Amino acid sequence: MTASRLSQEIEGGGRALGGVTMAMVGKPASDEAGAWAGLAVNLLVLPGAGSLMMGRKVGWAQAALALAGFGLTVVWLIILLAGWIRTQSLDLADLDLRLGLAGIAAFGASWLWSLASSLDALRRARRAAPSRS
Repeated sequence: MTASRLSQEIEGGGRALGGVTMAMVGKPASDEAGAWAGLAVNLLVLPGAGSLMMGRKVGWAQAALALAGFGLTVVWLIILLAGWIRTQSLDLADLDLRLGLAGIAAFGASWLWSLASSLDALRRARRAAPSRS
């Protein structure tokens, strides 16, 4: 797809980029395809990003929690690696897991929260869609 064709699709509210366009970002997912796209983004890219894409402001909190959890885990890994490099050994008896586990728990909570939010959006989109029979 050429750049001019892509910009025409986006300006026209088309379905470029596999069903997700920049025109859809920040607008409620009123159709099932938009809800599926939001679910995929929430679970595979960043928890909360798909919720934002579906027009849900709760996505900001989900993304903040996910990034905070990721940050805590990275800080724990840096502390772990610095201690390993300094002592040239990894003593598991003295290993403090609290910071790492807190980060993993925060990220996991945001992932589950965004899953619930996405499934709710999908359920609402299916309910709002006209019956196919």
